[in-house]
Amino acid sequence: MAHLYGGAVTAQGRNLIISSLAGGILEFTRIMVGAGRPPEGTTEKELMDLTDLYEPKAEATSTVPVVDGDTVSFIVEYRSDLNGGLEKDFWLCEYGVFARDTSKPDAPEVLIFYATLGDYPQHVHALKDGRIDIRRFPVSIAVQEGAEIQVSYPPVAFMTSEDVHAAITHAGSLGGAYRIGSLSLPVGSWTTLEESKGDYKYQCDVEVEDSRESHY
Repeated sequence: MAHLYGGAVTAQGRNLIISSLAGGILEFTRIMVGAGRPPEGTTEKELMDLTDLYEPKAEATSTVPVVDGDTVSFIVEYRSDLNGGLEKDFWLCEYGVFARDTSKPDAPEVLIFYATLGDYPQHVHALKDGRIDIRRFPVSIAVQEGAEIQVSYPPVAFMTSEDVHAAITHAGSLGGAYRIGSLSLPVGSWTTLEESKGDYKYQCDVEVEDSRESHY
């Protein structure tokens, strides 16, 4: 049986959004990524009742949320150089967005949005020799026009394309080499593996000019 895939605003998140529309201020406090995933058979309703990730792993960041009409949108980003640097590889299987109502001093922080990658987790490499592994996930949450949104974590930690190029150049200065190019994966080239590699069941072989096994 396949694991549930997708994201949803939690029950607590819905209540918090409604509260913010009644004069409160919705403040995003932190974003977490995790290595857990819902058990087989978990329903979307059960996801809505979550109050935390199944297996929290590390704190992430995001772009500054943008409110457009009745939707707030942003991009969740996890990088292996955050929080002092990732020391060990892990499978990123889930992520969550936490927030609180700052108009109420004693209001608790709650998980307002939860997402699971289901049977398609992403393998994140540890930080090594300046090589930064980056994972990004777009998020859209329906609110109401006029809602006030704030952010308490530093979205400036989000890497721009210039930052990425600078990091790549730094890695090259440590004795490596880099090349930026494009890669096309034809739809008809995917095949099913006889034995799955972890959670991956499909493979697509393509030629990449000048590629080497030692390349990252």
